[in-house]
Amino acid sequence: MYNPSPRPRTPFVSLSKPSDEETMAGFRSIVFNTGPYELMEDDIMLALPDLAKVPGFEGGKQFYRYRVEDDKLYFRMYDETYPNGDKPEWFGKVEVQFILTKE
Repeated sequence: MYNPSPRPRTPFVSLSKPSDEETMAGFRSIVFNTGPYELMEDDIMLALPDLAKVPGFEGGKQFYRYRVEDDKLYFRMYDETYPNGDKPEWFGKVEVQFILTKE
């Protein structure tokens, strides 16, 4: 789960009663999938979404290269495959890097 924007998410004016516009903006400001992960090779991780923000992506695959350095985990999504075998239009053009720091 992550915020794809470099800007912080905007809080609702009333946290318990967001407007429809605030709810939509909040939902659009986050990316998430849930499901198992498999370590396939020394540096390849496969994510298998069983629940996805994008309806229909369940059963798809995301491939990441990863490494650990000091107190950081680096992983880069380099491939995504839809359940029907198709690839997104960004495939081969864009990779998404994540860096997690141990607290």
